[in-house]
Amino acid sequence: LEDEISESKQHETRLNWGLSSSGEIMNSVFLGFGLVFNGSYLVSEESTEQLQLKLYGDLEKKSRLQIDYETFSLEDPKLSFREQFYSVYVRGRQTSLTASYFFSSSSTTNWSAKGRTVLRERGESGYGLTLGLDLNKYSGTEYLAQVDFLQLDEDSALSIYGETNYSFSPLITSRFSAAIQHQQKWLSGNNQAVAIEADFQQMLSSDLYFTFIVSRVWNSHVDDEYLFGLKLSYRFDDRVKGWSDE
Repeated sequence: LEDEISESKQHETRLNWGLSSSGEIMNSVFLGFGLVFNGSYLVSEESTEQLQLKLYGDLEKKSRLQIDYETFSLEDPKLSFREQFYSVYVRGRQTSLTASYFFSSSSTTNWSAKGRTVLRERGESGYGLTLGLDLNKYSGTEYLAQVDFLQLDEDSALSIYGETNYSFSPLITSRFSAAIQHQQKWLSGNNQAVAIEADFQQMLSSDLYFTFIVSRVWNSHVDDEYLFGLKLSYRFDDRVKGWSDE
């Protein structure tokens, strides 16, 4: 249960819940199954702010089938660098249904394929396809590649995204990202974008972190974008290491 005062000085009470369960199935094509159900209810608006239901089944030790249902409403979505070239977050309510297949070809290589349908509050609807590769080296370096296509009515976007995470030392970590995107919009026409971002994080103590971020996006038909940021973060649970959202 959360109680907060928004920027407009309105009093808001939010009820959050979460439920998860997993088990094994005997004499079945699935070795195991799982269920995750969580969401939030905004008491002041008398409406569900976010709702997510996830069902998955393990076909074998190296593969998984998963179905996700999600509905949410974001008035001011704040997207990460990666989400700008993958997500479909917009203002207003949005509902999506996603079917995913995950496969591990080795202890360090994971593949994924996702198909999703999207319905927005304003009446837009469409579908998306995503192919992903996640490679974890024993040295601790991680490589991620992703190809994503999204079609919403007359608008479409094709994105190619790459990311690598590297640790210079136990105290200094980094993330380098790059993306190429082609957008076709009915109102504004076509736009090609090339983007890069570098993110460095220094652990000052077990629960205090300093982060430096710089990114640049070159666009063909809209203004270019720049970002330079410094962040000092305190984590109350020092058992969580690596990247996290504050």
